[in-house]
Amino acid sequence: MTSNAQHQPPRGIRAADDEGYMLLGLIVAIAILLLWLAVAATNAAFAIRRDREVETARRADQYVRAIRLYYKKFGHYPGSVEQLEKSNNIRFLRRRWIEATIATATQLKSCAV
Repeated sequence: MTSNAQHQPPRGIRAADDEGYMLLGLIVAIAILLLWLAVAATNAAFAIRRDREVETARRADQYVRAIRLYYKKFGHYPGSVEQLEKSNNIRFLRRRWIEATIATATQLKSCAV
């Protein structure tokens, strides 16, 4: 029994191989995390693009509605967007919109007000 005790390393001391496995495990964990982040970033970019497309469609519907109301009221189509914004103190369109798919973040913030 005394011969076995002499060949075992003391407790708390790791072999050199253990440190290599820990480093390998850490590298694998970081690689998995980076892969997950790449997928999440792609999904977020798709969601942002989709939201902009939906917003552009909503704004286009507002223009269609304004033109229909203008035509119903006056019997002819407006010649410009200014006529939709204010014509005889009647507003058919609340504001002139910028297309959301090509607008910058600053332009979108100014339109949201």
